[in-house]
Amino acid sequence: MKIKLFLDFDNVIINSDKIIYDMYRKYYGHLDKEVQRMFFRSNSWDYSTELPVIFEENDKKSASDIIETFYKSDDFFERIEMSEEDRGYLARLSEEFDLYICTIGTQGNISKKTKWCRTNLPFISQIIGLQLDPFENTKELIDMSGGILVDDKKTNLLTSSASVKIKYHRGSSDTLLDLVIALEEEAGIKAIKKTS
Repeated sequence: MKIKLFLDFDNVIINSDKIIYDMYRKYYGHLDKEVQRMFFRSNSWDYSTELPVIFEENDKKSASDIIETFYKSDDFFERIEMSEEDRGYLARLSEEFDLYICTIGTQGNISKKTKWCRTNLPFISQIIGLQLDPFENTKELIDMSGGILVDDKKTNLLTSSASVKIKYHRGSSDTLLDLVIALEEEAGIKAIKKTS
């Protein structure tokens, strides 16, 4: 029986920070250097501590409103970049593990993530989408006992029932080989068998 491997979608499988950053700049213009630096170190899904409030047509919009709109837009999903090499790493992981995507989002975002995963990553065992909740946004509701969770958010790792918890945040230059290496180093297992 394969070990269950739960992977977060945003900033683990794909680099959501870069996509949201690029979208924000496209629609709202230049960000000063301090905001740019803070942006890629955010601990919140909506970057609410990093992004200024935007005024659009005399209608005050919060960063949360803007980012939520971005996350469920077609533009976001059209901007996802995944190389064949990265897709191959995930496919090889699916041979060694029972591979799950476990993600949090709005209903519109989860629906599009599910469609994207089914189209681009057909070897994923299951996609678990948790509805974004203003008071509780962790993955503790999912039984991960005996499994491995790879997530970029500390709160998800702390509240998870996974036996092995790995903090991993995909950077703009990372490939999923970096995820494989993190699995091997942190979980003490050979994540992908060498092929001859």
